[in-house]
Amino acid sequence: MTRSIREVDPAGPEWASFVAGADHLVFHEPEWAKVMGRGISDETCAFIIDEDGKPICGSLGVVVKAPLVRLGYFSYPYGGLIGNPPPANDLARLLKELGKRKRFAQIQLVGYPHEPAHDYSGFTQAADQTNILNIEGLTPESLLASYKRVRRQEINRAFKRGVKVEVRNDDESMGLLYSYYLDTMSRTGGIARYKPELIRSIVEELKPTNRVRLSVAHVDGQPIGAMLVVDSESISHGLVLVSSQEGRKYEANKVLLHTAVEDAVRAGKLGFDFMPSGQSAKGVSQFKSMWHTDEVPLVHRTLVVQPMRALMWRTMLGAAKRWPMRNLIALKRSKSR
Repeated sequence: MTRSIREVDPAGPEWASFVAGADHLVFHEPEWAKVMGRGISDETCAFIIDEDGKPICGSLGVVVKAPLVRLGYFSYPYGGLIGNPPPANDLARLLKELGKRKRFAQIQLVGYPHEPAHDYSGFTQAADQTNILNIEGLTPESLLASYKRVRRQEINRAFKRGVKVEVRNDDESMGLLYSYYLDTMSRTGGIARYKPELIRSIVEELKPTNRVRLSVAHVDGQPIGAMLVVDSESISHGLVLVSSQEGRKYEANKVLLHTAVEDAVRAGKLGFDFMPSGQSAKGVSQFKSMWHTDEVPLVHRTLVVQPMRALMWRTMLGAAKRWPMRNLIALKRSKSR
């Protein structure tokens, strides 16, 4: 049995054809390669592993670049392999072959919900989780009734106070969302990882296929919060949910989230993905659990290709999470909005 690995155009017809024949999310599709090419890295990539000349698995990603370091990152916010991977030893051998050609320090496979089980011996593995709300068979009325009483009261109270939500997908709403995002990261001490062009590219690349909704919450015409949602075939993903300081008083985030889940129910989706919070974001995780979501495990896998350069990357990443580098990143993002 002969196995080989080859690069393909991530936005091209061959990758599109392969993806169409495998279980996947919107984040594996060629349109998402365009999103990442604009908003994350100017170098996207995709590979397919063949077995006796037939494609069996592959992945879509970007090249993350830092001084003296290149990373193969597969991918944002989910990635991993789709299809049927070969045995672990062959998989590691083929990915290292690709990594040497691409001069990668390491290759990262970011897990995704309900990823098929496979042996990843030889990879470093890190556990994570997301929260998914099961909405199969629900109606907008039964959705609201399924919440705890306190949550229903909060949402109804916000509506009575005049909070309204509308899908806009325009330039102003993109600016509002990014502004609230930076304010939220500053308030919570998080790293402002997203560039404004990432938000813009998600909206502009997915809008033609009606798979993106940028919603804005407002009171008396004044915006107080915003949310960005994208759709896979059977599940909706809440990528960004943020509000202003005033919006927090009006429960803007809860109304935005409830409205987004309602939209997913009306669209016939089976679930709503609240997305990973990170291991340190306990407050956010508690917020998600209050919606009766299911904790869905994720596993992120790393294969080191160049040990010294991989160590350099881990050192730089650790520095980026600490003051003052975290503040410098936030300042750079705020100037680019």
